[in-house]
Amino acid sequence: MELSIQSRSLWIGDLPQWINETFLERTLLSYNILYKSLKIIRDRSKGISLGYGFIEFYSREQANSFLNEFDDKKILYENITFKLNWASDSQSKAAVMGTIPKNEFSVYVGELDLNIDENYLKNYFKSFFNSVIGSKIIIDPITKKSKGYGFVIFNNYEESLKAIKEMNGKIINGKPIKVK
Repeated sequence: MELSIQSRSLWIGDLPQWINETFLERTLLSYNILYKSLKIIRDRSKGISLGYGFIEFYSREQANSFLNEFDDKKILYENITFKLNWASDSQSKAAVMGTIPKNEFSVYVGELDLNIDENYLKNYFKSFFNSVIGSKIIIDPITKKSKGYGFVIFNNYEESLKAIKEMNGKIINGKPIKVK
């Protein structure tokens, strides 16, 4: 019986827009990391990276080893840090199948107060934008606490772009947030 995609896939985020699959492939190979597939998620209309993607490994153990070794560590000679977490089942299946849900646009939200939960984040953004349909806070798999960043999901592309422009630097719980 084959493992579910979720049990062996990682979300990788906080990626600069210039990083593409080729760069990630070369980086993983330079560390002798074997993986089954990888995908950078892109804006459907513009083709630009949304700053995150998914890496599917051959086993959960391999994915867990990569997560433990590379999460929050600088890579190669670049000033880039891998932000890693377990992928949700729906995200990883969609990425592997190339079927990211239509009309869903994720916006990265960083520098969050660690006490902010998904419901609070969703409702906060929804008070400004009607097209907000959800949010995801990235949780440390060991401590089960927020890593201080996540995503707000919109069903309207224009509003997601507007949120990036208007919400960057807004103060939530006494901290300015980073939105991209």
